[in-house]
Amino acid sequence: MVSHFGVLHPTEKKKIFRMQKKMVGIMMGCRKEVSSRNLFRTLKILPLMSQYILSLMMFVIENKNQFTVNSEVHSINTRQHTNLHQPTSNLHDINREATTQD
Repeated sequence: MVSHFGVLHPTEKKKIFRMQKKMVGIMMGCRKEVSSRNLFRTLKILPLMSQYILSLMMFVIENKNQFTVNSEVHSINTRQHTNLHQPTSNLHDINREATTQD
């Protein structure tokens, strides 16, 4: 579920996060007024958005060879030369590529 979290509508993300906060509160036997931030820390559970970010970071690290760094695109020695290169494309191009691969 976390790997597809990015495609959910923002209102759905909020609903899921609220349910997660409610479950953590029930597990810890706390009232609704208690902040869930410390409860997540106590239980060593990442909130849903943090889980999604972690899964994205793990994907990038495990698939580093599929990405281009800025120094491979141009020879200008900048502070960002080791950062991943963001290709310029629009959503229309990406959607077209996805449908042609099916």
